[in-house]
Amino acid sequence: MDGQVITTIAVAIPVLGFLWTIHRDVSGLRERMARVEGLIEGLAGRGAPAKNLGAGARYQISEPRASAG
Repeated sequence: MDGQVITTIAVAIPVLGFLWTIHRDVSGLRERMARVEGLIEGLAGRGAPAKNLGAGARYQISEPRASAG
């Protein structure tokens, strides 16, 4: 093996390790963000689906209407 192949391998291994670390960090962040979003929805009282609105629901989602054009 000549010097270029060894250099390419020596640079590729740390770069792949760095990319793998970023991948793990982003997946962990995605899980934490989903947890926080769930907490915020629960605090805002938006946990009830549109079809099963309770008496204390603050909003209602309506179906989109077709244009009359």
